[in-house]
Amino acid sequence: MKMRVLLLIFLLHMNHIALAACIGSDVEIFLAVKKLYTISEVKNWQRFIESHPGKKTKVLSFKEPNIMHKGCYIHLSAHVDEGEYLTRWHDFYLDSRRNSIYIDNSEGELLSLSKWRSSKDGENWRTNNLPKHQP
Repeated sequence: MKMRVLLLIFLLHMNHIALAACIGSDVEIFLAVKKLYTISEVKNWQRFIESHPGKKTKVLSFKEPNIMHKGCYIHLSAHVDEGEYLTRWHDFYLDSRRNSIYIDNSEGELLSLSKWRSSKDGENWRTNNLPKHQP
């Protein structure tokens, strides 16, 4: 019984260390946001949204840890700011150490960047497939 209690304490301690190491610093979050805007589909989305009067893009960051797929991810949520309210576009999870990105698509699935790009949702944000702005 004592061994089980010691093992449980050890596992909780190791989990606490992993969570503490995963909390994003302000610099890591800044770099993650900067990296997010280098993704071609995100740049196209930003251009499209900001071509509409009164609309702009906004990225919210979260400091709580996101440990998944054996990595530590910074959670960024991309929104359309329409003045009085925000409309969520996608949530992005970036791990700069492993150079991996996951996207929570419109159906709530977590996809790698390459799988999201091959999905209908990702394809819609390529330059040649952007919806035409009607003034």
